[in-house]
Amino acid sequence: MNRTFVGYKPFPHQKAVHDFISEIGVKAGRIIVVKSKRQVGKSYLIEQELLRHAINNPGSISICLSITFPNCRKMYGELWDGIKDSGVLAKADNTTFELTFKNGSKILFKSAEQRERLRGYTVKNGGILCIDEAAYLPDDVFGIVSPWCDVSNANILMVSTPRLKQGFFYEYFKEGLGNSNSVKTFDVNDFDTSFLLSAEKLELYRRLMPTAQFQSEYLGMVVDDLGSVFKVTNNVW
Repeated sequence: MNRTFVGYKPFPHQKAVHDFISEIGVKAGRIIVVKSKRQVGKSYLIEQELLRHAINNPGSISICLSITFPNCRKMYGELWDGIKDSGVLAKADNTTFELTFKNGSKILFKSAEQRERLRGYTVKNGGILCIDEAAYLPDDVFGIVSPWCDVSNANILMVSTPRLKQGFFYEYFKEGLGNSNSVKTFDVNDFDTSFLLSAEKLELYRRLMPTAQFQSEYLGMVVDDLGSVFKVTNNVW
């Protein structure tokens, strides 16, 4: 008997990214950059793309890269918990953080802390590389993992809250603001997400949090110095 499962209902800012990735196809070799605030569904966005690629492209290998092992475990656990009773899984390895599907697809969860041990992997057969909180990854780690996608011309989805005006995430974000044929930029600030956080709570954070941290994490703004208090004048990416 065929079984039908209904996935999550994306918010407009999530749907825009999903629609674009669907339109370009799995072998477009594009880098999709999403600059986002905290707590607006970044993880769900990544997890749904990983799952969609695994289910729709039999035998594919997708990889999710997180900044730390705890983050890696969290992403693995959330996705596993969402599909463990769906009947699509063949195996879930809680040691290596790998999900194997009945159609032969795999999703691997890796941590940037592995550094040189990240060499040798390949995203293939219609898979995707997803990088969570990419602005917090060292440039050399991105240099290690980006070749994973070259042979199969796989897409890279990098999602993050912003930090400083430096690093690969910032540079690719700027590249995608132009007419690049290789990079596409999405800024969650272009969408209304006010329904996800009350004005009262936002004002509380503004008053009590360090200025740079508040601007980065709750306004989705680039900052000049993470450790200082300063006046920002329209320097949203």
